[in-house]
Amino acid sequence: MSNALLIEIGCEEIPARMIPRATDELRDRLLAILSEAKLSHGAATTGNGPRRLAVIVESVQAQQEDRDEELLGPPAKIAFDDKGELTPAARGFAKKQGIDADSLTKIETDRGVYAGVRRVAKGRTLEEILAEKLPSAIQGIPFAKTMRWAEGTHRWVRPVHWLVAMHGDQVVKLNLFDVASGARSEGHRFRGKREVTLAAAADYAATLADAGVLVDPEDREQRIDAALTAAAEKVKGVRVDDPGLLREVRDLVEWPGVVVGNFDASHLELPAELLQTTLRYHQKCFSVVDGAGQPMPHFMAIANTDEDPDGHVQRGNEWVVGG
Repeated sequence: MSNALLIEIGCEEIPARMIPRATDELRDRLLAILSEAKLSHGAATTGNGPRRLAVIVESVQAQQEDRDEELLGPPAKIAFDDKGELTPAARGFAKKQGIDADSLTKIETDRGVYAGVRRVAKGRTLEEILAEKLPSAIQGIPFAKTMRWAEGTHRWVRPVHWLVAMHGDQVVKLNLFDVASGARSEGHRFRGKREVTLAAAADYAATLADAGVLVDPEDREQRIDAALTAAAEKVKGVRVDDPGLLREVRDLVEWPGVVVGNFDASHLELPAELLQTTLRYHQKCFSVVDGAGQPMPHFMAIANTDEDPDGHVQRGNEWVVGG
């Protein structure tokens, strides 16, 4: 049976600059395992965020096909004596392979006649293959910086707190950094449910969205892009486009929102390049200019929520920028 396969690694906040490459590495390593095992599968999509890396692969085969195999031992002239009886060399080969020595026969090959056995090798399950291969593949994902945690026996980009591994509606039993897999993920820290139980792998994105987490980075980027344009228009200004910053901030948040802040107009006496550079590199904020391209005493910050009813997020950002 084929079903969607979901792997999600939940951890503490990963530096935004490391997330895209790590996500691609997880996808590529998982697909390599499936291909090496000759498990048929469909397309792979990725999801991520500051606290998670995820891959969903469509229509993954649940078990390898049984296959006929030919197990060859020593040449027949060594495996059988003049009377056709098995020699110690043949019996040693059979014992090593865990097969009945009496099942050995003479098998003709292009290289000559050998002692061997023809048998049907039962295909391994997806769970068996992933349990053996995936943890070490994940542990080997390269990062510019890593850290140890707990007893100091594990090293990765950040401490891992949960692991989702599902094939259809069934949990795939794995163990990563002493964390057992399950169907439990985590939602936004303060929006919706903190703990989320997935019914099936295919429900991943929708279930997490209900819990305040957008796992598609392109979705987060598009929402931020539209919100920045709308926010600048509210103060009768135009945003300063910065594609690089946009790609970075999308990976800092799980449910993006844009907050417009203000700073003292006296700062406009500074060169525009200095203002924009300071806002970008020190605060990850977008600058606002008027129709003539002149700086305005406003900035736009990306928040991890689109709600700020009491203005706390705005005031916090204004305090940092103004200081």
